[in-house]
Amino acid sequence: MKTSRWILSAIGTALLSGGLVTGCAGANTTTAPASQKAINVTTEPNTNTAATNSATNSSNNNSTQPTNTGTTTTTPSTPASSTAPSDSTALETVRQASDLAKSGQAVGVPFKVQSNIEAVSSAWGQPAQQSSAGAGIYATFPAHQAAFGLNKGEQIFDVRSSSSAVQSVTLADIEQVLGQPGTVRHTSDSQIYLYPAGPDYQLMWVFAKSNGSVASHVDHISVFWPQGTVNSMAQTQPAPGVVIDKAPGEAGQLFTFSIANPPKGYQLEELEWIPTSGSAVINTLTQASNNGTNGNSVPGFTINRDGQTLSFRYTDAMRGQTGYVRVIYQDTSGAAMLGQSSTITLK
Repeated sequence: MKTSRWILSAIGTALLSGGLVTGCAGANTTTAPASQKAINVTTEPNTNTAATNSATNSSNNNSTQPTNTGTTTTTPSTPASSTAPSDSTALETVRQASDLAKSGQAVGVPFKVQSNIEAVSSAWGQPAQQSSAGAGIYATFPAHQAAFGLNKGEQIFDVRSSSSAVQSVTLADIEQVLGQPGTVRHTSDSQIYLYPAGPDYQLMWVFAKSNGSVASHVDHISVFWPQGTVNSMAQTQPAPGVVIDKAPGEAGQLFTFSIANPPKGYQLEELEWIPTSGSAVINTLTQASNNGTNGNSVPGFTINRDGQTLSFRYTDAMRGQTGYVRVIYQDTSGAAMLGQSSTITLK
């Protein structure tokens, strides 16, 4: 099995001057420099069965029509404000955004991922626009500085906010609170910093980009639920599988595995250890690659320098823990395919 870095189109919606602008299309993933230590996310897994269902039914809106732009290979620049944090209020917004994202909610938006768009319409009325984009349908509510991505069952898989609090945040604020991002993506009109928010959600900080220059402050955030984009009825290929090659304890406190049936047109985004009890461990592809280059952070996943050998290392305190490995693949629209291993006991 050959693991490679991947390209994801994350279609972003921004509310600027009361209107929506296009962003986050045709994203390239940029690997963090080897000198940056990979960040492992450990969190209690979501026990909501809907959140862990890998077969749930099946992103840039503007004021008239959402569009996808072409991929750019230009090396992303750094927002001008990244040299120093803004203020304590902005830092608190980052903390709040991270905490809310773990439960599928965005700052300034009272509706969560996995809820139905009917709940939003009942409270806010009909959306100003509802159009096909990215991995589903997007409904925009400019008056509330929010947009929602919907699957075919009208279930929300993406919550976006461009509230004034969000737009006060700089890259330096984000990194001071959350550390280095798990993945950096860039498009012709956006630069995106992704942080895993537990085993079920992704928190993306999106900066607008114009003529190669990145804005100094966040344009909007996106709280994304990959499982909500899975459309098992439309799949034309089998879901990926996780095959254990070397069992836990055979070579110390680790096990190795490979991916069966890596889906064509999709790229590996996240690797997750999800225990039946205790904290989940989540690494993006970039983090796992950096673990292999710089020395693994334990507990955590590693992709060796050959780009093919995958492993999970765990601490002595985790011995006896039972769980499984889940992998998340996504295509250029953000739509996901998930695979998982059989039950594993750490020895």
